[in-house]
Amino acid sequence: MVDNRVVECLPTPGEENEVGNESEGDGENDRKEDDRVDWSGLVVSEVFPDPRGDDTALMPGGEWVEVRYTGGLEVDVAGLLVCDKSENCVTISDANVVEGTIMKAGSYVVVYMNGHGLLNNNGFEEVFLKGEEVIDKMSYTDSKLDLSWSRLDEVFKLTGPTPGRENVESENDGGERE
Repeated sequence: MVDNRVVECLPTPGEENEVGNESEGDGENDRKEDDRVDWSGLVVSEVFPDPRGDDTALMPGGEWVEVRYTGGLEVDVAGLLVCDKSENCVTISDANVVEGTIMKAGSYVVVYMNGHGLLNNNGFEEVFLKGEEVIDKMSYTDSKLDLSWSRLDEVFKLTGPTPGRENVESENDGGERE
């Protein structure tokens, strides 16, 4: 506690607590380098570009991109971006995910495009998960109605959609990596 305020600081076992210099600002971008989140456990795990019906429908319809977290600690993905190759982006927030933006190890977040037709159905498309830098990306060529591009053993294949769940390949999917 400092000046009757609870503040975060680095652990100092057996020593007096050290509180860093507080900078002027809004506090949101005032993290020390050591406090930055390690986004390396986040991957684009499934992309659903051509749903039956309106691609721009509001959730739970329309296009979506699934993100999987393989890291250890909880992360909040609010504020990260899902972008296409033309740099059209949707910001991840409680407005476009069903179960919140906090992710635990092994969990999934399905990001609905909610009125934005971001993902190409024909031709080459790239999908990026971005913070300050690109965290993960994938690409596909052409999509098929009501099938998603799913990461299976680090390769993307057309499969039946599995939003928020582990991707599985079935004999009826009829898709292969470009």
